[in-house]
Amino acid sequence: GLPMVGIKQGYHHLMSNTAEEVEAEWCCVVGKEEIRYLRDQVSLLVGSGRANPGRQIRCVADLGDPERSRPLAHVVEVLDAMRIGGLISVGGDDTMRTANLLHLYVAGLRASGSPPKHFRGVVHVPKTIDKDTPGIDYTFGFMSAAEVIGDRVKALHDDAKATATEAELVYHVAEIMGRAAGWLCAAASVYGQATYAIVPEAFDDASNVTLQELADNCVDVILTRWKQGKSYGVITIAEGLGNLLPLEEASKDDFGHLRLEELELAARLREAIATELERRVPIKIKLRSKSFGYDARQVKPNFYDLLLSQRLGVSAVDAILTGYFGHLVSVEGVLNPKYIPFGE
Repeated sequence: GLPMVGIKQGYHHLMSNTAEEVEAEWCCVVGKEEIRYLRDQVSLLVGSGRANPGRQIRCVADLGDPERSRPLAHVVEVLDAMRIGGLISVGGDDTMRTANLLHLYVAGLRASGSPPKHFRGVVHVPKTIDKDTPGIDYTFGFMSAAEVIGDRVKALHDDAKATATEAELVYHVAEIMGRAAGWLCAAASVYGQATYAIVPEAFDDASNVTLQELADNCVDVILTRWKQGKSYGVITIAEGLGNLLPLEEASKDDFGHLRLEELELAARLREAIATELERRVPIKIKLRSKSFGYDARQVKPNFYDLLLSQRLGVSAVDAILTGYFGHLVSVEGVLNPKYIPFGE
């Protein structure tokens, strides 16, 4: 069959090591025996990484700047020296952008009459737990993560219901992963019977979103339920709200995104709710905060995710064999393969 290797930790070692070093320490053979029993298991083969070889590229013209395109050039040189003919990149919108830049850079080398000897190009498989990458309706891993986090939300719901009394309310505030979209938070909230879910898509004017406004809305919900004789509940919030709130900045990754986990959004909202509730009514409440998401990326895949990932993987290899470089691998209908040019 077609020989395949896995590159460990994304682009990090392709950017900072020689081909010999990558081959010796930072890649692994991906053959039938290596993957035979991994399909439906919790497993780690190549890991992931946030290194960005296109970090200095601001526009297409920058690809012609030797200094700005140096990291991309090094990646191509290493892959070519390793005699790799095609690269399958797997990731979200940032990884997709990097794949597109690699595609354009290699196209530029061909146009200049100096193409790589072995490396022909890249195809991209969309993968994000947030389900917010263009070109595909559902990314593999989303359904499994939504179920697992939903189970945990339901456990919080049941705990709050079991421990609340007429004299003391019990609420959990759960932050759920989702950098720019609230899909995972919304799905897990429906599955887990959350009381109230807060997602970025609910706000038209992002500049006016404040933690106090969110706390006000939560307290409205809590007091309405209290009047109905319900003294318990779970409030979920997508971590992407951290991008909209006027909080002090967290550090940023290589793609320029805030590290939202540093904001501890659930804990902040819990404190704001407690303060606002105390201001309004003299009632006792136990408020606890949790964060869900990162651990859900390492759960056993459900049936749908197993089928979807397998279809995308086979289609990615087919794309390389047929020369469909510069395409995103997707599906339509009943998991029928679909290839979308990067330009679209």
